[in-house]
Amino acid sequence: MPATDNKEKMEEGKREEIDAFFVIGGFLLIFGLAILAAVFFTPTFHGRITNLISSIVLLGIGLGGILKSQHFSKSKKIKQHPES
Repeated sequence: MPATDNKEKMEEGKREEIDAFFVIGGFLLIFGLAILAAVFFTPTFHGRITNLISSIVLLGIGLGGILKSQHFSKSKKIKQHPES
């Protein structure tokens, strides 16, 4: 019986980790879009380049977090239900 309790706790921890990747990735994606919009309202060339580079970095990290959470959730479903 204790082995199943330990497995359930591990699965719950993995679900929380997947949710954390999705939430943080979504936040960074939205924040990156806001900074990308700020590129058009920045008066100096140096400011535009800075905003553009930072938005690309944030969009990449945010998209990576969302894709990582989806990959983890898909691989977890395959391990739980191999017949489907």
